Amino acid sequence: MPCMFEDIYPIYTDEPFKTEGGLIPAEIYERIMTTCFPVSVEQLREHCGYRADVDSYEYEMIFARQFPPFGEVVDYKQGADGTITLYVDGVWIDYNSDYAFTNQIVVQPFPDGTFRYLSNTIEQKELELPRVEK
Repeated sequence: MPCMFEDIYPIYTDEPFKTEGGLIPAEIYERIMTTCFPVSVEQLREHCGYRADVDSYEYEMIFARQFPPFGEVVDYKQGADGTITLYVDGVWIDYNSDYAFTNQIVVQPFPDGTFRYLSNTIEQKELELPRVEK
């Protein structure tokens, strides 16, 4: 989801995220997203709001409820290939649920402390999963 850029940017750069006129320069967006996710520039440009006329991506902000669901890491497993699988429970305060859904997030850590998301699977538990419109 393109909106994840806002959360990843300060982790990657150690600086607060700022946008100019609702646009993110392509060089910055593509460098960070291809480092943190197994995606190509072509995939980003096709699916993430790339505007060739200004060589930028449209900033996508999500307006959430008062208490949107959040993840709580409850376990992890180190893979033989160096990957880490995180087991994350979806806590959704609005619905009084501490196990609305569960995620298995696989990341590939790098020696410099950065990492790349490799996959994220979501499984419904106590509540029906919210639909993501494309």
